[in-house]
Parts: sequence; C-alpha cells; structure tokens
Amino acid sequence: MQSILNCWGYLLVAVEYLQLADEYYGKIKYKGDEEMESNRKYERAKKRVEELKAFYIHLTVFISVNIAIFVINMLTDPDNLWFVYTLLGWGVGLTIHFIVVTLGSKWGSTWEDKKMKELMEKDKREDEDVYE
Repeated sequence: MQSILNCWGYLLVAVEYLQLADEYYGKIKYKGDEEMESNRKYERAKKRVEELKAFYIHLTVFISVNIAIFVINMLTDPDNLWFVYTLLGWGVGLTIHFIVVTLGSKWGSTWEDKKMKELMEKDKREDEDVYE
C-alpha cells in the first residue's frame, strides 16, 4: 500500500512539474533559439546587401547609359537637348528605387518581426485550445 501511495505521489509531482513547464514554455530559452535568431539576422543582412547591390548596379547603368545618350545627343543634334527626357524619366525610377532600398528595409523588417510574433502567438493560442 505504501508503494502505491509513493507512485501516486511521484505521478502528481510529475504532472505538476509538466503543468508548470507548460505555463512557462514561452519564457524558456533554448540553445536553438539563439542559433535561429542569428540565422534570421544573417538572412536579413544578406537580403539587405542584395538590395543595395541591385541599387548600385541600377545607378551604374543609369550613369553609363545617360552619358552615352548625352554624347549621342551632342554629336547628332546639339541644338535640341532631348537626352534630358530620358535623364528625368529614368531619374524618377532611380529615386524611387533609392527610397525603397533605404526606407523600405527599415519599415519592412519591423513589420516582418511584428507579423512573425503575431503568427507565433496565434499558433501558441491554437495549441493551448487543443490541449484544454
């Protein structure tokens, strides 16, 4: 009889421990969390570098082509400065690209972080509903 009571006691302690662990699940940090966070930071930095690289390529092509168009304009019809139209039109596109790369990444990463936390909380609530 004493051994049965001891087993029930151990079982109740184990159940209580599991309930406490489940309550604090969101607060527990695991070794993999830091690795995931560093991977996420690496991926974000890699994406940022790719965006900057694309912008610099765009800027280089913009300058090169517009110099060529300017030279062609000056050689063929120096009285009519038509190269300005391509310079202005493409310049607007380049300016938009610059704004997206510089400001868009700050807004985008904040939004991505908030959305990820929101979805993780939603999944956690759904899991809690299943276990209740």
